[in-house]
Amino acid sequence: MDQTLKGCTRSSPASSPARLGSSRWNDGRRERQRVKKIVILLVVITGLLIAADYGAAAVAEHRVAQRMRNTLDLTSDPIVQIHGFPFLAQAVAGDYPDVEVAADRVRYGVLQLSLRAHLRHTRVPVPALFGGGAPVIRIDQAEGTVLVEPGGLGGLLGIPDLRVDPVSPAQLAKLRTDGASELVGSAAATSSASTDPASMVQLSGTAPGLGVPVTVIASVDVADGQLQITGRNVQVGSGGALDDLLPGSVQQTILRALTVKIDPGRLPFGATPTAVRVDGGALAISGSARDLTVDG
Repeated sequence: MDQTLKGCTRSSPASSPARLGSSRWNDGRRERQRVKKIVILLVVITGLLIAADYGAAAVAEHRVAQRMRNTLDLTSDPIVQIHGFPFLAQAVAGDYPDVEVAADRVRYGVLQLSLRAHLRHTRVPVPALFGGGAPVIRIDQAEGTVLVEPGGLGGLLGIPDLRVDPVSPAQLAKLRTDGASELVGSAAATSSASTDPASMVQLSGTAPGLGVPVTVIASVDVADGQLQITGRNVQVGSGGALDDLLPGSVQQTILRALTVKIDPGRLPFGATPTAVRVDGGALAISGSARDLTVDG
């Protein structure tokens, strides 16, 4: 009798290995489901926060673009990008370390050009940025570059078909060897600085008053906030084929016609021009300014 009961006890379904394994598997599945739901919830919350962050950044960029449009006297809003993530952390501090502004058709004195600028530590309080009215924007430092397109520069020089290109090392070597700068006098005195590749440019087009194609090597510099273009060497015709047909006095006239000083005023944001170079077929004039207030 005892052995029978003991046998029944050992074979009880409640204590069988199969039932215990099934119970543990069900518990594990429920735990995995709970973890999966938590992960999904976190992903959704994270997605909503990121969407809110980008949405707030878009609103802020639009507000800043409207303010910059008035300041730069543009016909449309410039492109404004507030760099850095998360945006909301910057908004709470009211300090945006890097704001990029890009605009075309900006009036720069007598020229019309394109603008690319980085505004360092742009400061706008949250209520002013997202509230009504025009926010006052304070900027610790602005670093900008304007691109003077060949068309605008050619209009000033009387060469509508003007092309702007960098100068090759061979052209620079020839210029140093020939000492051609003496053709235009002391304003273009030869020096190692004045033939620095970074400050040299090749201007090509139809010579005003002559109707022949010319290529002029010129130095471009910024002095006292003005753009100085100094003709250094001229080739007349394709590959200089007409050089021998035109007297030296005519070539000097061409060089002097392309030796000009342009006073366009100050760069956007009140920056003073400090450097100029050739960039993609245009003249790129750079400058910087500190402690700016954009209030219209």
